[in-house]
Amino acid sequence: FHGFNVTGEGAQEWGDAVFKRLWLSGAKVEFYNVDWRGDIGSDANYHQNASNAFVVASQLAPMIAAIPGEKVVMAHSLGNIVVSSAIADYGVDADAYDFLGIYGVNI
Repeated sequence: FHGFNVTGEGAQEWGDAVFKRLWLSGAKVEFYNVDWRGDIGSDANYHQNASNAFVVASQLAPMIAAIPGEKVVMAHSLGNIVVSSAIADYGVDADAYDFLGIYGVNI
């Protein structure tokens, strides 16, 4: 899950980069890139986008839960609100949760 203030095009680019890094590292996994609206309003409207992250969590939780097999969820920045809410508020069962730091570097 990408972070705050990422356009639809930027989300695709971010997902492509993460997929390529995973593939090149030897991870032959099914990969789902989720584009959610984290760019509502002006660049400075963080609170509206943070609020939307909770709405997105409620909508995506059933879809994440329906994915069969082991699930590793990765998120960057505000995308962590989506993931954390899906896990804590909607019972999504992830086998691992990877917080991606700045520029997608794992911290």
